[in-house]
Amino acid sequence: MHFICVEIVDGKLRLIHKLVVDFRISYRFFSKCAVLLILWNYLCYCYYYYYYYYYYYYYYYYYYYYYYYYYFYYYYYYYYYYYYYYYYYYYYYYYYYYYYYYYYYYYYYYYYYYYYYYYYYCYCYYCCCCCYCLCYCCCCCYYYYYFYYYYCNYYYYYYYYYYYYYYYYYYYYYYHYYYYYYYYYYYYFYYYYYYYYCFYYYYYCRFVQK
Repeated sequence: MHFICVEIVDGKLRLIHKLVVDFRISYRFFSKCAVLLILWNYLCYCYYYYYYYYYYYYYYYYYYYYYYYYYFYYYYYYYYYYYYYYYYYYYYYYYYYYYYYYYYYYYYYYYYYYYYYYYYYCYCYYCCCCCYCLCYCCCCCYYYYYFYYYYCNYYYYYYYYYYYYYYYYYYYYYYHYYYYYYYYYYYYFYYYYYYYYCFYYYYYCRFVQK
């Protein structure tokens, strides 16, 4: 290989020397340079794809946590509305039994006064018998009075216990309703706890990534 060195003197090119280099030496030299260049390009290539891989690795994890954030957000949102609906179901269930109780409450009072009507009716009938009948008739009427009296009394107590049965039945559903009411609030705050937890985790991941 020939290397020609020149210099510029007063605007003219001047030949300094002419160097002849052995082709084998130059081949070894340039082959080493070529190998180094290839290695350098390979290292740059590897570094580039290494960085590129990690960029997409973190990019993937960013969307992975982003996906989980929205997954939990949806899940607890659904959970919240499920218990919200569940609460309202028992809320109306409670009101159904509340009015059911009041229906039997007035039903009881109706029979209560009905009983008093029969009681006074029997009493008046007994008095009338005592006043206008003979001894034999009075005895018959007295028996007749006691028959009506016990019949009415039984009638009254039957509806009295009937009323209390529905009264406690109402209170059972009343507390049953409150149980589900607080059960709903527990899941409501449970949902908010996980919602803010996911929010914090999401922003924490974004901060770490940056």
